[in-house]
Amino acid sequence: MSPTWPASESTGGGSAIPASTAGSPRRIGTSCGGSRGEITAVKSGYARGRTGWVSDRTACYLAAGRPAVVQETAIGGATCDRGGLVAFEGTDQAPPSHRARESDYTHHARRARSWPPNTSIRTGLLRRLLDIAGV
Repeated sequence: MSPTWPASESTGGGSAIPASTAGSPRRIGTSCGGSRGEITAVKSGYARGRTGWVSDRTACYLAAGRPAVVQETAIGGATCDRGGLVAFEGTDQAPPSHRARESDYTHHARRARSWPPNTSIRTGLLRRLLDIAGV
């Protein structure tokens, strides 16, 4: 049986069985689109390395217009100032960051879909993905 994560009473989160929410692209889209957003910590190497890494799952939430609260990997600053993506440093800052997102959810949801905020970043990301794919 797949593991589940307990609901977080402090943030109003729910639990999920990973295979039921991430077993296919359609399930991922349905899960992200049916959710209020994402809150997640990253692997320590991404946080310590300041790599600017953003998960594909976070990108799915943002593309669905669902704001994300994620641990800082050097994606903050101007990228997060516009809303949609809220970054936090240590895990102790996750609850206040979540509350900040919830306090103006409509703004963050509207801005989520336009992430990343800079067209040149979007173009660069797309070019890199196409290069990796050999296209």
